[in-house]
Order: sequence, then C-alpha cells, then structure tokens
Amino acid sequence: MATPPLTADARPLRLALRADGLACAGSGLVLLLGAPVLPALLGLPLALVLSAGAFLIPFAAVLWLLAARPTPGSWETAPVVVLNACGWRVRWRSS
Repeated sequence: MATPPLTADARPLRLALRADGLACAGSGLVLLLGAPVLPALLGLPLALVLSAGAFLIPFAAVLWLLAARPTPGSWETAPVVVLNACGWRVRWRSS
C-alpha cells in the first residue's frame, strides 16, 4: 500500500510533535542522568525525578512515531495535548 502524500496541513503538527519529542527526550535524559544531584537542587524526592525521567523517554518515542505518520489523527494527538497541558499546569502551580 502506498503512503498517502503529505498534506500541507499536517506539516506544522508533525513539526510540533517532533519538537515536543526532542524536548521530552532531552528532559528525560537530564532527569535520569542528573538523578544523583537533582533531588537536592530541586527539593524533590528521588523517586519522582527517576519516574518522571523514565516516563518521558518512551513518551518521546511515541511522539516521534506519531510525527512519522503522514497525517496524525486527532484521536492520536488529543492525549498528547492533554498530557502537555497537565505538565504545564503542574509546573505553573509549583512555581
């Protein structure tokens, strides 16, 4: 089966998904690799830092896979929007 042509409407969404995936992967790596020092710097429990980092790596992979689709569907991207909104809400409330 041939891949449908990429529509102009899907390009910004695919770019946003890739950028979000890269940001999540980078954040996850920082959290996992910085786990020995980040809890003391941020005042967070080690388990939270490790679990957040461990969540972000596969989440980034899912984002990258969604971005690879010719036209990501709204039912696929809606959970991404909700999870991002929850993440920003948690960050906003903690500051």
